[in-house]
Amino acid sequence: MQSQSLALDYLAPVMELLRAADVTEVMINGADKVFVKRYGSKKHRVDIKISDQEISSAITNLASISFREVGVGNATGHKIISAQLPGYRIEAWLSPVAVMGSCLTIRKLGSSVFTLDQLVGRGLLTEAVAAYLTNAVLEEKNIFLAGGTGSGKTTLANSLLAVIPDDQRMIVIETIHELNLRQENVVYFEADSEQGVSVRRLIKSAMRGFPDRIIVGEVRGEEAYDLIYAAKSGHPGTVATLHADDAQSILEKLEDMCIEGQPSLPLISHRKRIASAAHVLGFMSEVTTAKGNELRLCELREVIGLDADGNYATKLIFGYEPDA
Repeated sequence: MQSQSLALDYLAPVMELLRAADVTEVMINGADKVFVKRYGSKKHRVDIKISDQEISSAITNLASISFREVGVGNATGHKIISAQLPGYRIEAWLSPVAVMGSCLTIRKLGSSVFTLDQLVGRGLLTEAVAAYLTNAVLEEKNIFLAGGTGSGKTTLANSLLAVIPDDQRMIVIETIHELNLRQENVVYFEADSEQGVSVRRLIKSAMRGFPDRIIVGEVRGEEAYDLIYAAKSGHPGTVATLHADDAQSILEKLEDMCIEGQPSLPLISHRKRIASAAHVLGFMSEVTTAKGNELRLCELREVIGLDADGNYATKLIFGYEPDA
């Protein structure tokens, strides 16, 4: 707790900014080089003073919270630190990895879980899409959401997970805890590959934890193979996020990651498994509207299977049309 308090003290110059309701991310590129991302606007620099010493000291204490020993300069130890403070996710870099000196990015985690109806009210999706997704969750379809950083993937994932019936047991696996489920029978795991606990290892372990659903906050690599396996082995109804350029590309990204997880399996076998396990694909993005920049579900697709040539076949359920 002392390290946490010290880290907050060293970050005091930016904490007031982070408490603003519309701020989603703060980027500290070095002494006095502070940039902010507000909801509905682009990243821009702000006039906030913070010294190199405050930045490095904050990172050192963040490392202590994460049970890491930092390596400043040429000293041995971690040069990249992933950490959390209450309500915030932090990624920090030390020299010489950070060429111009220590820097960090602070992302504010959502404190509230919105219902799908509330997301409709905010314009993030339509009533018809909300109804479709509700049925998909209740029918235990596997849903994969893609988009860039800050596109609303986690916000929508939280809303979808809130639809799951209370009598189901869920195991949630993340690298940084962001998902918050309202149900009682939920276990949260946080992977730490540097400590020998990977997402892949946790998925395999979770299958022995008697879950109805296994939820992976973000799929990044070879663990995709194990998630698909789990979804086809009595644990359907997952909701997972990943980075992809559009809804259709989710399948290609899953394919790449599954091959990474099991390279000896023929390509057509991977495609058959993915096509039968990935049911619904959603793509999130920030778009420009009459009100400014806002988050939207831009594309929703349903996976049909494989066509005669062995390629993925999907059906467009919804496509966002910009305001005229």
